[in-house]
Amino acid sequence: MENEVYIEKLINSLKNRLDKNSALYRNTYFGKVVLSKVKFYLACTDEELKKNSSIPLPVDYLQFLKISNGAELFTDDYKGSRALLELYSLDKIFEGKNFCVNNLKIEDTYPIGHLLDNAD
Repeated sequence: MENEVYIEKLINSLKNRLDKNSALYRNTYFGKVVLSKVKFYLACTDEELKKNSSIPLPVDYLQFLKISNGAELFTDDYKGSRALLELYSLDKIFEGKNFCVNNLKIEDTYPIGHLLDNAD
């Protein structure tokens, strides 16, 4: 319950900062100010979460999925119009799992996101 409240407050705080186009101004690593879009998806249903309960996801991430089944955070033109952080949906988690098994030969890994390394 404590995690659920924290995650919900964090997401609502970010949503409250967004303008009507789901964007906000943020600072880049070197101090530039850029307009970035934020995209949250529809929440997972309890049925979807129960169906996929075999996935060993962190409690915080399960709480996030109850609010948004994935998100693209801070998409802008500063570094190529890709989200700086993508938090995966359940479907994308399975895609990542399949990639790990088939290409990397890693069995017990469930990727939950991708952080774009700008390497400035």
